[in-house]
Amino acid sequence: MATSARSTALTCGACEKRYDAESWPRLDLVERLEPHEVRRFATIWPEGLCVEVRRCARCSQSIAAKRPAPLR
Repeated sequence: MATSARSTALTCGACEKRYDAESWPRLDLVERLEPHEVRRFATIWPEGLCVEVRRCARCSQSIAAKRPAPLR
């Protein structure tokens, strides 16, 4: 995954384009794994944290990052 939820910048592993916290949500959302879904693979996972996969605007590769889960 690209970074932790506390970090302010995310970097594409393919082309090294950096995205700050403001630009991250503007990238196309590919998939979001909610906390209960991640727990199928990770036995210990915080309730308020999801995994978002977004598409890099430069090279179109997927970037996965731990992010705060959306409020319901």
